[in-house]
Amino acid sequence: MTRRRRLGLGAAAAVVGLVAGTVAIRHVPFFRVRQVEVVGVRYLPVRTILSNARIRPDHNIFEDLDRVAARVRAIPGVTDASASRRLPGTLRIGVAEAVPRALVPGPGGMVALDARARPLPFDPAAGAMALPIVARPDSTLTETLAAIADADAELYGAIETVEQGRGGVVVRVEGCRMLFNGVPSVEAIGNAAAVWRHLGGRRARFRVVDARYAGRVFVRGNTA
Repeated sequence: MTRRRRLGLGAAAAVVGLVAGTVAIRHVPFFRVRQVEVVGVRYLPVRTILSNARIRPDHNIFEDLDRVAARVRAIPGVTDASASRRLPGTLRIGVAEAVPRALVPGPGGMVALDARARPLPFDPAAGAMALPIVARPDSTLTETLAAIADADAELYGAIETVEQGRGGVVVRVEGCRMLFNGVPSVEAIGNAAAVWRHLGGRRARFRVVDARYAGRVFVRGNTA
């Protein structure tokens, strides 16, 4: 038998031994899952994550964690999930949830919407969601809110409602209206926010901040 063949057989035997060892260790009571940590959850109940993860009482820490993560990833409202182990018996599940951008009235109360105006299975009351309100699911409105949230968190936090107007998108914020020509650019948001802060800092009274025109912002109302 050549040396190369002996090395090949030795590597194969090592792989077989590793697989056999892993299978065997899955039946060792010492490595039974004693604790499950769920991190990253803000809106979904932890019990929902645990129920869908389907961790059995005799679940071993060395069982396939990809299956656990896949089951959690399939939960509505979850965008990604991971599962990892910490010896001897802790299973850690990481969860990334969809980000709610608006609330819309529904038959049973307010419903959270994501940036594409899709309903999310989150309880606004339980999650203490202080979000802008839209009259109906509309992706232009929710995408506008997502763009503002990404560009200027302070401005987004001050928004009360957003709606479609004859001249574009109307964002109502602290007693005034901001006008945008559809989903606004970062530049348009920045310009409107700068004017809003400047006039607010001067305690000026104004009704409209019009940012529908490239590179320009018009203010209507008493600014004295």
